[in-house]
Amino acid sequence: MGEIDRSLVKEGLFVRENELFHASMDEEMRFYECVKKGDLKAVRKLYRPLGGEGFGVLSKNAVQNLKYHAVITIAFMTRFSIEGGMQAEEAYSLSDVYIRKMDLCTSEEQLQRLHVAAIEEFTTKMGKISRAKKKFSRPVTQCMEYIYENQNRSFLISEMAEKIGYTVPYLSRLFHKEMGMTIHAYIQKKRLEEAKRMLLYTDYEACDIANFLAFSSHSHFIHLFRKEYGVTPKKYRDAGKNQVLLEGGHNETALE
Repeated sequence: MGEIDRSLVKEGLFVRENELFHASMDEEMRFYECVKKGDLKAVRKLYRPLGGEGFGVLSKNAVQNLKYHAVITIAFMTRFSIEGGMQAEEAYSLSDVYIRKMDLCTSEEQLQRLHVAAIEEFTTKMGKISRAKKKFSRPVTQCMEYIYENQNRSFLISEMAEKIGYTVPYLSRLFHKEMGMTIHAYIQKKRLEEAKRMLLYTDYEACDIANFLAFSSHSHFIHLFRKEYGVTPKKYRDAGKNQVLLEGGHNETALE
């Protein structure tokens, strides 16, 4: 009998002696399907704190054990979210952010709070995606997906139309009818929203953000940002970071 086989036998005996049985696969899948659908009410009902009944022992160190389980949760949520329509890059980025945060945790309490925050955020984002799918037609949804995937480069609407298989006039009329704005206005809106996030959560200078998000110039970016939000990017960053520090963690225990 090899080393792995011996370890499996010992693990099986330990589990039975201590009644440390894992949660059923059906129950786990129901939880992740609810995350995928964006059903926050059901997710809260099915939620179980890390390390409780049904969780295996992956490390003798209590904090490390919870970290392993938290990463498993995030990995499953990431894949289910992509299946449900979240852009892969957004899902993986969200996953990376939470895993890095968890890696820095030094207590079980911190990990539990972060675990809840991750579940809440994935589920809330999937809820928005699910509602958008019901609200908008397939061509408009494809437009939104294309714009998200290409927001850091300049492209022609004709290029997008050809890629997703529709004519420019048809897409323009349908998009304006369903979204209440032109495709160009939507592209600008989404880039400005991404700029806000980058100002809050990265150290990139405004000129670098303008270049990254394919604004025609730094000055044009500042003009559009101030027109949309009433402040310059610098003032938004200064005020926003202070606000994040003041409000941080308010939603971390919502599932409990």
